Amino acid sequence: MRFWAVSKTTVLLMFCLACKVPQTGDAGTARAAATASPAGNQAINLAALPPDAERQFVNLVSVNIKRELLDEFLGELLPYAAASRAEPGVVRYDIHQSPHDPTVIELYEVYKNTAARNDHNKSAHRNAFFAKVTERGYFRVPAVSKTVYLLAPKP
Repeated sequence: MRFWAVSKTTVLLMFCLACKVPQTGDAGTARAAATASPAGNQAINLAALPPDAERQFVNLVSVNIKRELLDEFLGELLPYAAASRAEPGVVRYDIHQSPHDPTVIELYEVYKNTAARNDHNKSAHRNAFFAKVTERGYFRVPAVSKTVYLLAPKP
């Protein structure tokens, strides 16, 4: 079961802080400005996400992992996701794997509000995870992160 449709174009874009992260809003307009990181990748402008600070939202993330590093990456990702699920403002933090290409990992992150997302982004486990992601160079291509509001059912 897929939780969202992924086009070939979407998969080529790709993850969060350690990679290029295009953020789109209504009508495909840019929601977050990107800033260059030391590695030449781009980081998300968290102040721009999302505009309705008290509304529950979903962050959809797609990553394409280097095949030879997949097991190592999953060994880092699973405890990171478990720690994220334990945060008070995180409603869900699910990990999905493509049945067609096991190196394609999809994350479904649900946050109560912007403050919860900001708290998550400042967490020690997130900082450690992204330091490892950057150090090891797990991604074959930059990650895609897309933020959407929950319309139904109402939280």
